[in-house]
Amino acid sequence: MENPDFLLRKNWVISYLEWKLKFIDMELSTQYNRTVTQKVESRIKSAESITRKLQRKGCDVTFEKALEKCSDIVGIRVVCLYSDDVYKIADLLKQQKDLELIKEKDYIKNPKKSGYQSLHLIVEVPFTYKRTVEKQRAEIQIRTVAMDFWAGVDNQICYKKREEEVKRAEGELKQYSDVIAQMDKQMLELKRECEGITVLSSAAHIYLKLLAVMAELERFLEEYKESAVREDVLELYFEVRTFISVYEKLDENYTIYAELAGDGRFLVRLFCVNPAVNLK
Repeated sequence: MENPDFLLRKNWVISYLEWKLKFIDMELSTQYNRTVTQKVESRIKSAESITRKLQRKGCDVTFEKALEKCSDIVGIRVVCLYSDDVYKIADLLKQQKDLELIKEKDYIKNPKKSGYQSLHLIVEVPFTYKRTVEKQRAEIQIRTVAMDFWAGVDNQICYKKREEEVKRAEGELKQYSDVIAQMDKQMLELKRECEGITVLSSAAHIYLKLLAVMAELERFLEEYKESAVREDVLELYFEVRTFISVYEKLDENYTIYAELAGDGRFLVRLFCVNPAVNLK
């Protein structure tokens, strides 16, 4: 499965799509006055992975079959903060006249049984050299930071494990996915409520949503005491709990500020205008 210019062509596809994604990020960041894309990663599928995929499909292991059956030899992963950003990036990709959309798989609206969530676009890029034009295929995965975190946990737990071990982990992984999906939804709602706001007369709506997030985190921590990601979840739990604790002390001595930071994060600040009251 070797070809002298195979890697050269695939690396060109990666460079071309990364260039496209930089322009898309620039357009969205200018439009919304914040950073939209958090990171872009790429890879060329290894010969071993291609061989395993062809064998699973019951195909002959040849270079020609690899090009025919494997749409993800070139893979691009785009990570953003919010789930609505996923679709904004995808829409702009689909508007590019030189990209042909071959297939779209929305695992956000329709997650896999394991809980995996991401939006996948299979596209073809025209590779032009001299008088020839050759279509090069690639898979673009777009997901949120939370979805990317879950995918990393899934890979760590299931990679190269025996089938019975993977099945035992599936239930736990689905629970992780449910919690992350709920958090993604809550964070998106909070972001939308904070856009364009500078001073809030009340943050009760945010407080109630954070209570719901904390309940999900408490359930996770109670059910998965030996989880590999327990420390990360615990850290988030205490951050949410601290905010709620301060909010419950709010009175006329506090002002509530909200803003959307330049890096895409939304910030809600509980500012004490009379610190003396806390020294009693």
